[in-house]
Amino acid sequence: MKAALLTAPNKMEVVRVPFPECEPGGIVVRVQACAICGSDVRTYLQGGETNVPREWLAGAGLESGRLMGHEFSGVIESVGERCTEFARGERVAVSPSLPCGRCHSCLAGRENICEDFRGLGQHLPGAYAEFVAVPEAALRAGNVHRLPDSLSPDEGALIDPLASVLNGQEKADIRPGESVLVIGAGPIGCMHAALARLSGAVPVILAQRSAPRLELARRLECADAYIDTGREDLCSAVLGLTGGRGCDVVIVACPSRQAQEQSLALVGRGGRIVMFGGLPRSDALITVNGNDIHYREITIHGAFAIRPSHFATSLKLIASGRVPARKYVTNAFPLDGIGEAFSAEVLKRSLKVVIHPS
Repeated sequence: MKAALLTAPNKMEVVRVPFPECEPGGIVVRVQACAICGSDVRTYLQGGETNVPREWLAGAGLESGRLMGHEFSGVIESVGERCTEFARGERVAVSPSLPCGRCHSCLAGRENICEDFRGLGQHLPGAYAEFVAVPEAALRAGNVHRLPDSLSPDEGALIDPLASVLNGQEKADIRPGESVLVIGAGPIGCMHAALARLSGAVPVILAQRSAPRLELARRLECADAYIDTGREDLCSAVLGLTGGRGCDVVIVACPSRQAQEQSLALVGRGGRIVMFGGLPRSDALITVNGNDIHYREITIHGAFAIRPSHFATSLKLIASGRVPARKYVTNAFPLDGIGEAFSAEVLKRSLKVVIHPS
Protein backbone atom coordinates (compact mmCIF):
# COMPACT_ATOMS: atom_id res chain seq x y z
CA MET A 1 0.00 0.00 0.00
CA LYS A 2 0.99 3.66 -0.24
CA ALA A 3 1.80 5.59 2.92
CA ALA A 4 3.16 9.08 3.60
CA LEU A 5 6.10 8.97 6.01
CA LEU A 6 7.73 11.89 7.77
CA THR A 7 11.41 11.19 7.13
CA ALA A 8 12.90 14.52 8.29
CA PRO A 9 11.64 17.91 9.47
CA ASN A 10 9.46 19.43 6.71
CA LYS A 11 9.81 16.33 4.54
CA MET A 12 7.04 13.86 3.72
CA GLU A 13 7.72 10.91 1.38
CA VAL A 14 4.98 8.78 -0.17
CA VAL A 15 6.34 5.23 -0.36
CA ARG A 16 5.18 1.65 -0.75
CA VAL A 17 4.97 -0.34 2.49
CA PRO A 18 3.41 -3.71 3.34
CA PHE A 19 -0.31 -4.05 3.97
CA PRO A 20 -0.83 -3.79 7.76
CA GLU A 21 -1.45 -6.98 9.70
CA CYS A 22 -4.88 -7.47 11.24
CA GLU A 23 -4.82 -8.60 14.87
CA PRO A 24 -7.12 -11.53 15.71
CA GLY A 25 -9.41 -9.19 17.65
CA GLY A 26 -8.80 -6.09 15.54
CA ILE A 27 -9.72 -4.63 12.16
CA VAL A 28 -8.03 -2.98 9.20
CA VAL A 29 -9.67 0.17 7.83
CA ARG A 30 -9.39 1.51 4.29
CA VAL A 31 -8.85 5.20 5.00
CA GLN A 32 -11.22 7.53 3.16
CA ALA A 33 -10.39 10.76 5.01
CA CYS A 34 -7.69 11.76 7.49
CA ALA A 35 -7.48 15.34 8.74
CA ILE A 36 -4.29 17.17 9.66
CA CYS A 37 -4.09 18.00 13.36
CA GLY A 38 -2.11 20.85 14.89
CA SER A 39 0.03 18.27 16.71
CA ASP A 40 0.85 16.72 13.31
CA VAL A 41 2.05 20.13 12.13
CA ARG A 42 4.34 20.52 15.15
CA THR A 43 5.76 17.04 14.53
CA TYR A 44 6.15 17.84 10.82
CA LEU A 45 8.20 20.96 11.61
CA GLN A 46 10.37 19.28 14.24
CA GLY A 47 10.64 15.74 12.89
CA GLY A 48 9.60 12.75 14.98
CA GLU A 49 10.65 9.32 16.17
CA THR A 50 10.07 6.29 13.96
CA ASN A 51 6.79 4.49 14.67
CA VAL A 52 6.62 1.96 11.82
CA PRO A 53 8.18 -1.52 11.63
CA ARG A 54 11.83 -1.54 10.63
CA GLU A 55 11.09 -3.97 7.80
CA TRP A 56 8.73 -1.38 6.27
CA LEU A 57 11.54 1.17 6.25
CA ALA A 58 14.05 -1.28 4.81
CA GLY A 59 11.65 -2.23 2.04
CA ALA A 60 11.13 1.44 1.17
CA GLY A 61 14.87 2.13 1.24
CA LEU A 62 14.58 4.41 4.30
CA GLU A 63 16.40 4.51 7.62
CA SER A 64 13.64 6.22 9.60
CA GLY A 65 10.09 7.39 9.16
CA ARG A 66 6.98 8.31 11.10
CA LEU A 67 3.48 7.47 9.88
CA MET A 68 1.20 10.13 11.36
CA GLY A 69 -2.54 10.72 11.01
CA HIS A 70 -5.05 10.07 13.78
CA GLU A 71 -8.22 11.99 12.82
CA PHE A 72 -9.76 9.57 10.34
CA SER A 73 -12.72 7.63 9.02
CA GLY A 74 -13.06 4.88 6.45
CA VAL A 75 -14.45 1.49 5.53
CA ILE A 76 -13.57 -1.78 7.24
CA GLU A 77 -11.40 -3.79 4.86
CA SER A 78 -10.71 -6.85 7.00
CA VAL A 79 -11.81 -8.24 10.35
CA GLY A 80 -9.83 -10.45 12.74
CA GLU A 81 -11.11 -13.92 13.53
CA ARG A 82 -11.98 -12.94 17.12
CA CYS A 83 -13.80 -9.73 16.15
CA THR A 84 -17.56 -10.32 16.08
CA GLU A 85 -18.87 -6.78 16.57
CA PHE A 86 -18.00 -5.39 13.13
CA ALA A 87 -18.09 -6.63 9.55
CA ARG A 88 -16.18 -5.93 6.36
CA GLY A 89 -17.68 -2.99 4.42
CA GLU A 90 -19.00 -1.03 7.41
CA ARG A 91 -18.21 2.69 7.51
CA VAL A 92 -16.50 3.71 10.76
CA ALA A 93 -14.80 6.53 12.59
CA VAL A 94 -12.07 5.61 15.07
CA SER A 95 -10.90 7.29 18.25
CA PRO A 96 -7.09 7.06 18.13
CA SER A 97 -6.35 7.08 21.88
CA LEU A 98 -5.51 3.72 23.44
CA PRO A 99 -5.72 3.88 27.26
CA CYS A 100 -4.35 0.94 29.22
CA GLY A 101 -7.48 0.64 31.38
CA ARG A 102 -5.41 -0.38 34.41
CA CYS A 103 -3.50 2.65 35.71
CA HIS A 104 -4.71 5.06 38.41
CA SER A 105 -5.90 7.63 35.86
CA CYS A 106 -7.85 5.10 33.80
CA LEU A 107 -9.50 3.60 36.88
CA ALA A 108 -10.46 7.13 37.94
CA GLY A 109 -12.23 7.67 34.60
CA ARG A 110 -9.52 9.96 33.19
CA GLU A 111 -8.34 7.76 30.35
CA ASN A 112 -7.05 10.79 28.41
CA ILE A 113 -4.12 11.11 30.83
CA CYS A 114 -3.40 7.38 31.00
CA GLU A 115 0.03 6.68 32.47
CA ASP A 116 0.74 4.20 29.64
CA PHE A 117 -0.94 6.21 26.89
CA ARG A 118 -0.54 5.05 23.28
CA GLY A 119 -2.10 6.43 20.17
CA LEU A 120 -2.56 5.66 16.49
CA GLY A 121 -0.37 8.03 14.48
CA GLN A 122 1.85 8.59 17.50
CA HIS A 123 3.17 5.35 18.94
CA LEU A 124 1.56 3.13 16.29
CA PRO A 125 1.35 3.64 12.50
CA GLY A 126 -1.34 6.14 11.63
CA ALA A 127 -3.79 6.92 8.85
CA TYR A 128 -1.81 8.93 6.29
CA ALA A 129 -1.94 5.71 4.32
CA GLU A 130 -4.34 3.71 2.21
CA PHE A 131 -5.00 1.32 5.11
CA VAL A 132 -4.54 1.44 8.89
CA ALA A 133 -4.59 -1.39 11.41
CA VAL A 134 -6.84 -0.76 14.42
CA PRO A 135 -5.66 -3.02 17.28
CA GLU A 136 -7.84 -5.17 19.50
CA ALA A 137 -7.20 -2.78 22.41
CA ALA A 138 -9.04 -0.04 20.51
CA LEU A 139 -12.09 -2.23 20.02
CA ARG A 140 -12.07 -3.30 23.67
CA ALA A 141 -12.01 0.37 24.69
CA GLY A 142 -15.03 1.14 22.48
CA ASN A 143 -13.01 3.34 20.10
CA VAL A 144 -14.64 2.17 16.85
CA HIS A 145 -17.95 3.80 15.94
CA ARG A 146 -20.23 3.16 12.99
CA LEU A 147 -20.60 6.26 10.83
CA PRO A 148 -24.19 7.24 9.98
CA ASP A 149 -25.04 7.29 6.28
CA SER A 150 -25.81 11.01 6.62
CA LEU A 151 -22.16 11.83 7.39
CA SER A 152 -19.40 12.11 4.78
CA PRO A 153 -15.90 10.69 5.37
CA ASP A 154 -14.62 14.25 5.92
CA GLU A 155 -17.19 14.83 8.67
CA GLY A 156 -16.19 11.51 10.20
CA ALA A 157 -12.58 12.69 10.33
CA LEU A 158 -13.62 15.74 12.38
CA ILE A 159 -15.19 13.73 15.20
CA ASP A 160 -11.85 13.34 17.00
CA PRO A 161 -10.83 17.04 17.01
CA LEU A 162 -14.30 18.08 18.19
CA ALA A 163 -14.03 15.43 20.93
CA SER A 164 -10.80 17.02 22.17
CA VAL A 165 -12.57 20.40 22.23
CA LEU A 166 -15.31 18.85 24.39
CA ASN A 167 -12.65 17.86 26.92
CA GLY A 168 -11.44 21.47 27.06
CA GLN A 169 -14.99 22.78 27.34
CA GLU A 170 -15.58 20.56 30.37
CA LYS A 171 -12.60 22.20 32.05
CA ALA A 172 -13.88 25.67 31.12
CA ASP A 173 -17.31 24.95 32.67
CA ILE A 174 -18.94 27.79 30.72
CA ARG A 175 -22.22 29.11 32.13
CA PRO A 176 -24.94 31.08 30.31
CA GLY A 177 -24.12 34.78 30.12
CA GLU A 178 -20.41 34.42 30.75
CA SER A 179 -17.90 36.09 28.45
CA VAL A 180 -15.42 33.85 26.62
CA LEU A 181 -12.22 34.68 24.76
CA VAL A 182 -10.65 32.09 22.45
CA ILE A 183 -7.09 32.85 21.34
CA GLY A 184 -6.38 31.08 18.06
CA ALA A 185 -8.88 30.91 15.19
CA GLY A 186 -7.79 27.62 13.69
CA PRO A 187 -10.35 24.82 13.45
CA ILE A 188 -9.92 23.97 17.15
CA GLY A 189 -10.40 27.60 18.21
CA CYS A 190 -13.46 27.95 15.99
CA MET A 191 -14.94 24.78 17.50
CA HIS A 192 -14.29 26.14 20.99
CA ALA A 193 -16.09 29.36 20.06
CA ALA A 194 -19.03 27.45 18.56
CA LEU A 195 -19.44 25.23 21.64
CA ALA A 196 -19.12 28.24 23.96
CA ARG A 197 -22.05 29.78 22.10
CA LEU A 198 -24.04 26.56 22.50
CA SER A 199 -23.37 26.85 26.25
CA GLY A 200 -24.92 30.34 26.26
CA ALA A 201 -21.76 32.45 26.51
CA VAL A 202 -22.11 36.16 25.62
CA PRO A 203 -20.00 37.59 24.13
CA VAL A 204 -17.78 34.99 22.51
CA ILE A 205 -14.59 36.67 21.26
CA LEU A 206 -12.19 35.05 18.80
CA ALA A 207 -8.64 36.39 18.39
CA GLN A 208 -6.11 35.50 15.70
CA ARG A 209 -2.84 36.94 14.41
CA SER A 210 -3.16 35.59 10.85
CA ALA A 211 -5.59 37.79 8.89
CA PRO A 212 -6.38 35.14 6.21
CA ARG A 213 -7.26 32.55 8.85
CA LEU A 214 -9.36 35.06 10.80
CA GLU A 215 -11.32 35.78 7.63
CA LEU A 216 -12.03 32.06 7.23
CA ALA A 217 -13.25 32.00 10.83
CA ARG A 218 -15.59 34.94 10.20
CA ARG A 219 -17.29 32.95 7.47
CA LEU A 220 -18.20 30.28 10.02
CA GLU A 221 -19.99 32.91 12.14
CA CYS A 222 -18.92 31.08 15.27
CA ALA A 223 -18.23 34.14 17.47
CA ASP A 224 -19.73 37.53 18.36
CA ALA A 225 -16.53 39.53 17.91
CA TYR A 226 -13.26 38.97 16.05
CA ILE A 227 -9.91 40.54 16.91
CA ASP A 228 -7.03 40.73 14.43
CA THR A 229 -4.09 40.77 16.84
CA GLY A 230 -1.77 41.74 14.00
CA ARG A 231 -3.55 45.11 13.90
CA GLU A 232 -5.14 45.56 17.33
CA ASP A 233 -3.83 45.31 20.88
CA LEU A 234 -5.54 42.21 22.25
CA CYS A 235 -5.71 43.38 25.87
CA SER A 236 -7.23 46.77 24.99
CA ALA A 237 -9.76 45.20 22.64
CA VAL A 238 -10.88 42.57 25.18
CA LEU A 239 -11.20 45.09 28.01
CA GLY A 240 -13.23 47.31 25.70
CA LEU A 241 -15.63 44.47 24.86
CA THR A 242 -16.06 43.44 28.52
CA GLY A 243 -16.45 46.80 30.23
CA GLY A 244 -12.90 46.67 31.58
CA ARG A 245 -13.46 43.39 33.48
CA GLY A 246 -11.73 40.87 31.29
CA CYS A 247 -13.37 37.60 30.28
CA ASP A 248 -14.84 34.97 32.56
CA VAL A 249 -13.14 32.26 30.52
CA VAL A 250 -10.01 32.43 28.35
CA ILE A 251 -9.15 29.46 26.13
CA VAL A 252 -5.67 29.42 24.61
CA ALA A 253 -6.19 27.31 21.48
CA CYS A 254 -2.80 27.87 19.87
CA PRO A 255 0.75 26.64 20.54
CA SER A 256 2.00 30.01 21.79
CA ARG A 257 3.95 30.67 24.97
CA GLN A 258 3.20 34.38 24.67
CA ALA A 259 -0.55 33.71 24.44
CA GLN A 260 -0.46 31.51 27.54
CA GLU A 261 1.42 34.18 29.49
CA GLN A 262 -0.89 36.95 28.27
CA SER A 263 -4.02 35.02 29.24
CA LEU A 264 -3.68 36.16 32.87
CA ALA A 265 -4.07 39.78 31.79
CA LEU A 266 -7.19 38.92 29.79
CA VAL A 267 -9.17 36.93 32.36
CA GLY A 268 -11.38 38.60 34.95
CA ARG A 269 -11.53 38.07 38.70
CA GLY A 270 -12.53 34.52 39.58
CA GLY A 271 -12.10 33.49 35.95
CA ARG A 272 -10.86 30.28 34.34
CA ILE A 273 -8.07 29.75 31.85
CA VAL A 274 -7.84 26.63 29.70
CA MET A 275 -4.45 25.98 28.13
CA PHE A 276 -5.45 23.80 25.21
CA GLY A 277 -2.60 24.07 22.73
CA GLY A 278 0.62 22.17 23.41
CA LEU A 279 3.85 24.17 23.11
CA PRO A 280 6.97 23.31 21.12
CA ARG A 281 9.49 21.50 23.31
CA SER A 282 12.06 24.22 22.66
CA ASP A 283 9.75 26.99 23.95
CA ALA A 284 7.57 25.38 26.62
CA LEU A 285 8.50 27.33 29.78
CA ILE A 286 6.12 30.15 30.68
CA THR A 287 6.30 32.92 33.28
CA VAL A 288 3.22 33.92 35.28
CA ASN A 289 2.62 36.22 38.22
CA GLY A 290 1.66 34.02 41.15
CA ASN A 291 -0.04 36.93 42.91
CA ASP A 292 -2.39 37.34 39.96
CA ILE A 293 -3.53 33.77 40.45
CA HIS A 294 -3.75 34.12 44.23
CA TYR A 295 -5.41 37.51 44.75
CA ARG A 296 -7.79 37.31 41.79
CA GLU A 297 -8.56 33.60 42.37
CA ILE A 298 -7.74 32.54 38.82
CA THR A 299 -8.05 28.86 37.94
CA ILE A 300 -5.76 27.44 35.24
CA HIS A 301 -6.59 24.13 33.56
CA GLY A 302 -4.69 21.98 31.11
CA ALA A 303 -6.67 20.03 28.52
CA PHE A 304 -5.22 17.07 26.64
CA ALA A 305 -6.65 14.34 24.39
CA ILE A 306 -10.04 12.70 24.91
CA ARG A 307 -11.97 10.12 26.87
CA PRO A 308 -14.19 7.56 25.11
CA SER A 309 -17.31 9.49 26.14
CA HIS A 310 -16.04 12.63 24.38
CA PHE A 311 -15.81 10.81 21.03
CA ALA A 312 -19.34 9.42 21.36
CA THR A 313 -20.77 12.85 22.23
CA SER A 314 -18.85 14.50 19.40
CA LEU A 315 -20.32 12.03 16.91
CA LYS A 316 -23.82 12.92 18.12
CA LEU A 317 -23.18 16.67 17.86
CA ILE A 318 -21.95 16.39 14.28
CA ALA A 319 -24.65 13.92 13.21
CA SER A 320 -27.35 16.21 14.65
CA GLY A 321 -26.04 19.22 12.72
CA ARG A 322 -25.47 21.26 15.88
CA VAL A 323 -21.81 21.49 14.86
CA PRO A 324 -21.59 21.91 11.05
CA ALA A 325 -18.36 19.94 10.62
CA ARG A 326 -18.48 20.07 6.82
CA LYS A 327 -17.98 23.87 6.89
CA TYR A 328 -14.65 23.50 8.71
CA VAL A 329 -13.03 21.62 5.82
CA THR A 330 -11.46 24.17 3.48
CA ASN A 331 -8.94 22.03 1.60
CA ALA A 332 -8.65 18.39 0.52
CA PHE A 333 -5.67 16.63 -1.06
CA PRO A 334 -4.86 13.14 -2.33
CA LEU A 335 -2.14 11.23 -0.49
CA ASP A 336 0.41 12.19 -3.14
CA GLY A 337 -0.30 15.85 -2.36
CA ILE A 338 0.38 15.61 1.36
CA GLY A 339 3.43 17.88 1.19
CA GLU A 340 1.28 20.64 -0.32
CA ALA A 341 -1.38 19.94 2.30
CA PHE A 342 1.07 20.51 5.17
CA SER A 343 2.28 23.70 3.50
CA ALA A 344 -1.30 24.99 3.49
CA GLU A 345 -1.50 24.30 7.22
CA VAL A 346 1.85 25.89 8.03
CA LEU A 347 0.94 29.06 6.11
CA LYS A 348 -2.42 29.25 7.98
CA ARG A 349 -4.37 29.85 4.79
CA SER A 350 -6.82 27.09 5.60
CA LEU A 351 -8.96 25.78 8.43
CA LYS A 352 -9.21 22.01 8.35
CA VAL A 353 -7.16 20.23 5.72
CA VAL A 354 -8.14 16.65 4.88
CA ILE A 355 -6.16 13.93 3.10
CA HIS A 356 -8.01 11.41 0.92
CA PRO A 357 -5.67 8.38 0.74
CA SER A 358 -8.06 6.05 -1.11
